[in-house]
Amino acid sequence: MKSWITLLEKMAEESMFGYGFPDYLEMKNPHKEINCLTGNSDDGSDWTLLCDIPWIELLHQCPNIDKKYLLNTDWCKDGIYCMEQKGHHNFRDAFTAIQDSIKTMKSSNIGLYDRNILTYINTCDVSGIPSTDDNQAL
Repeated sequence: MKSWITLLEKMAEESMFGYGFPDYLEMKNPHKEINCLTGNSDDGSDWTLLCDIPWIELLHQCPNIDKKYLLNTDWCKDGIYCMEQKGHHNFRDAFTAIQDSIKTMKSSNIGLYDRNILTYINTCDVSGIPSTDDNQAL
């Protein structure tokens, strides 16, 4: 499984229908918590991710599996979350890894969308030299 979108949509669906997380669009007082993650990419550049998806950090924190168990090393890339490196070869692998944490979240306070849009903007290495993103307002 290479697509974050497929994974995130299935996690939202499972959490909404299986664990009582409300649909954001149907909430009277919707709440979105912005999560911030930072790290380093393969090329040494820093990255920062801001998102409103509550389990991105949980997936990011899952331990990497031993390299001898990797199914496809071409899919491996350091960064926010690499499904292959975590041993999450399908939705069930990923969901099982964080299921206990999802159960303990306060589902009534976190609204979810049943569909996601993921936008990735890389501005740190346009010169070919890894550098920290510069997101200052001009």
